[in-house]
Amino acid sequence: MLCMLLHIRSPAGYNFLQSNQLLPLPCIRTIRRYLAVISGTCGFDKCFFELFKKHLSLKKDHQKHGLLIFDEISLRESVSVNSKTLSYTGLIDFGEEDEELKDLPKATNINSKATHGLVFMFQPLADSYTQPIAVFASKGPVNGLTLSKLIVKAVLLLERSGSWICI
Repeated sequence: MLCMLLHIRSPAGYNFLQSNQLLPLPCIRTIRRYLAVISGTCGFDKCFFELFKKHLSLKKDHQKHGLLIFDEISLRESVSVNSKTLSYTGLIDFGEEDEELKDLPKATNINSKATHGLVFMFQPLADSYTQPIAVFASKGPVNGLTLSKLIVKAVLLLERSGSWICI
């Protein structure tokens, strides 16, 4: 991922470092192939929380205490087609239908472009990592009612995984 960020920042600098063998950097096609394997869907991923539960089971009790951090950023409007799934990316997306979150906004057409991104992360108090747990795409800032529903859902999923969220 750092290689891709370096290439985005300065393609000429990346090519210089790679061609002069100053750093052992992979080919850009290799990086793109690896990134294409990663699922970039929005919402809460059930498989992630199962893996996170296994990760937390190896930690001591005091390392399971942490904070739920969330931040929202403004995004540039753009829509692209994912040729593998034959779907659009860049539209409003709050993830799959869920019992608790069934009334969240959905993209209904190509004009429902996302302008804001909301990210939820878990930060343990006695460990040195920050783990993103969910991403959402919305048109405009997420309203308070929707945000409160997402926070409650995030806390429930984290605590079912074995973490303790400090409030």
